[in-house]
Amino acid sequence: NMPEALEVISRFYAHESCGQCTPCREGTAWTYNILHRMNHGRGRKGDLEVAARKLMWAPSYPDYLSTEGAW
Repeated sequence: NMPEALEVISRFYAHESCGQCTPCREGTAWTYNILHRMNHGRGRKGDLEVAARKLMWAPSYPDYLSTEGAW
């Protein structure tokens, strides 16, 4: 299912982030933690909005979604 797939992808990026830029270093971990909580029935009020906000900056950082990094 899509929520579980997003959790797996976010876990990968959180682990594989080079850590050079703050959005990747912090944002991927935040996104993973939020999705993990939601997928395991421990979501908090506002988690969905926070996760969506964190993902909104991803396209503005080329390395985050680069061909080399994504595949």
